[in-house]
Order: sequence, then structure tokens, then C-alpha cells
Amino acid sequence: MPSGWLYAGNGMYMISYGARYGGMAGAATALGGSVMDLHTNPALLGLNAEPIFEGGFRINYAQNEYRDQFIDSDPLLNYANHKTDYTVAPLPYLGVAGRLNDALAGGLALYLVGGGGGQFTDIIRNTPRGTTVQEFTGYPVPIGSDIKQIRENVFARMAHARLAPGLAVHLGDWHVGVTLAGAFGKMEMRRTLSDITGSGELPGQGLRYKSDPAYALSAVIGIAYDVTESLRLGYSYSAPTVFHMDGHMSVNAGDPRFYHATGVSMRMSWPETHRAGIAWSEERWTISADVGYINWSSYLRTVKFELEDSFIETPFGFYSNTLLMNLYLRDQALFAIGLEYELTEGLTVRCGYNYTRANLESAGVNPLFAVLTEHHAALGLGIQSGVYMLDFAVEYAFPNRMRGADTSNWDIGHDVYGPGDIRLLQFEHERSMQAIAFIMGVTMRLN
Repeated sequence: MPSGWLYAGNGMYMISYGARYGGMAGAATALGGSVMDLHTNPALLGLNAEPIFEGGFRINYAQNEYRDQFIDSDPLLNYANHKTDYTVAPLPYLGVAGRLNDALAGGLALYLVGGGGGQFTDIIRNTPRGTTVQEFTGYPVPIGSDIKQIRENVFARMAHARLAPGLAVHLGDWHVGVTLAGAFGKMEMRRTLSDITGSGELPGQGLRYKSDPAYALSAVIGIAYDVTESLRLGYSYSAPTVFHMDGHMSVNAGDPRFYHATGVSMRMSWPETHRAGIAWSEERWTISADVGYINWSSYLRTVKFELEDSFIETPFGFYSNTLLMNLYLRDQALFAIGLEYELTEGLTVRCGYNYTRANLESAGVNPLFAVLTEHHAALGLGIQSGVYMLDFAVEYAFPNRMRGADTSNWDIGHDVYGPGDIRLLQFEHERSMQAIAFIMGVTMRLN
């Protein structure tokens, strides 16, 4: 799996799949003509006159910023952070699709659905009890043992890939299709603390989680209707994908009380999606538009890790076998529109726009998981030569910033200094994000 999984677009899903659809900002539910119809709308499989093989990749480049500050009457506890993380992620795809007979078409694709995560290092923090580092760890620290501040490092990545076979039935102007996808998921998360210089990890602190490979089944069902030779309507439903990301978690490495990595169970669900679209083509022009709905709130409000041992220390001092991450994701309505124009024979230009309100609420803002972008613009170019079509696209996600709520898990985790010492209004934090994606694909007609 690629090491950088920070940017998707429509939540943890990408705004488009395939190079041609990328140039039209993902407005593809009624368009057709790509192996990635297996993901967007399998009813459109086999609309090409000949079978096709298609392969390509996208490179996501994301810039994430994290800011926070803590203001206290004790000047030794004051701090401010401004961290920037740059992530590059190559995401390949390939597949084949075509007619099996006059009424039946099929296809198979292997591709990356999306993901999320974040990485920030050397974040200045106070010790969890506001004590000196020596008192906090109980161990001798070579540098900075008599001060009250340390460094925090956080890292998280999750990924979702699919192998997706599908079939479509074409009955006159009606088209119906289904994709049955075998899904693969993986997740990793770390939080460690180091001395104020960042030169050495503090013993007996932090946690590390790594899932075993997780497998699941999912499906996409689609329907399309040709109103005229130029006008088509489409609808697709993507079923939820439920991963059981069981694995292991080590806590407070170096503390003899937590000498082994304990087993952990965790379920993560990617939500169902609904999309409807319209596409119109006449001579050199093609216009396509989509509306959609992603049901995040029913599937991914909270991520719950259940450990075999009570190794998790809460901000209030007691230990638990449960670690909760409240993401507070909200549902998304999306809109996409794309335009395609054939300049000359063999040369096509494309553009598009995609809007989806960020699926993150202020109560869920943290450095680990956040896809904040809302407005996306796209440009594309298609070059055809013989049986080959070479497509290029660029997607740009405009910057967006979100401030974390004072009652968020991340805020409370840095406000509580003991059972009777809670400083709710002294810590504040925010995240911002922008991204760009470069997409290239090659389609070959198979005579």
C-alpha cells in the first residue's frame, strides 16, 4: 500500500475514479465508457462498441496544517504550535470491460477506493499532569527533566482497495448492472511522546496500533435509461463496506506493567452512497452532472478499540480496555458537473467542478483524521491515436480551515490535568487542508 494516504476528497472517498472522469470532476453516473463504471455505475458497462482495457494512476499531493495553543496563568505551561505536513500518494487502477453478447456485458477492475490519515511531529505539549518530566515519567531523563513540557508525535494511515467484477444487462433503452467487490483494508496509528529536544522517546508513554489485513464484501447496483440517443439518466447505490480491523496495540512502551502488545478488536465501516446523474452528448459536446448523498453519520461517528487488557489510561487517571475516537462525521450531499468538448478529431478537452460540504464537525477536528476540502475544480485532456486513448486530468481542492470545538476529544485530552484540574477554555486547535491530484490513464480498444 502507498505510504501517503492523507487526501481523498468526498470524505474518505475520492471525487473521481479514472482519468477521463477526473477531468470532469467525477460527474460520471450517467456518462459511461470507462472500466471505472464498475465503481461509479455498473449499468454503463459495455456501452463501448469494442471491449476496452484501461489502466492508470493518480498522484495525490496534500498539504495539511495543524495549529494549537495553550494559555495558562503559569507561563511555564504556555505553548503554541504550527505544523505543516506534506503527503504524496500514488494510487493505481486497471481493468477490462466489454460486451459478452448483445444483451450482456462484464468487467473487472482493481483500484484504490480512498483513505485518510495524518502525521505531525514535535508538537509542544505539557506533561499530562503539568508536572516536571522527571515526575511525570518516573525515570531519569538526560535533558529537560526539570521542565514541564514535552514533544508529541502523531501518525495515522488507513487504506481501502477493491477487486471488483461486475455484470450489466442491456435491454433496449434500459441498462441494469451490479458489481460485487472484494475489499481490502488496513490501518495503522501511533502516538508517542519525547523529551523537549525531540531527541529521545520517553519511556512508559504513548501507544502503537497496527491492524491485521482486513477483508470485506461490498456491492454497487446501478441503473440507466436512454431517454434519447443524446440524453441518458443514471442512478447507482454503493453498499456499506464493513471492515473488522482487529490487530495489536502496544501501550506505554518501556513500562514493565505493559510489557506486551495486547490484542485489539475494531470495526470500521465505509458508508453507503447514493448518486443520480444526467448526461447529454451532441456532436462535439458532452455535459454530465451528478448529485449524491453519503451516509457517514450512520456508519462512522465513533471508532471503538476494545483491548484484551485494561491498558488505556484515561485523562482522569483510571485504566480501561476501551479507546474511543469520536470522529463526529456528518452526512454529505454532493454536486458535480463536467464538460467535454472535442476540439479536433483525436483531441478532447474537459473541465469540471465538484462540491461537497466537509463531513467533519468541529467536535471531530484532530491531527489524525480529517478531510476538510469542499470545493474542487478539474481540468482534463484526451488524446486519441488509433486504438489508444491517453487521458490526463488535474484536480485541485481549494484550501479549507476548521476550528476544533472546546468539547472535542482532542481538546479535552489536552485540557485535563487531573481529576480536579480541568482547564477547558485554555486550549484551542484547528486544521486546514488543500490538495492537488494529477491523473493519467491509457485506454486500449481490444478488437
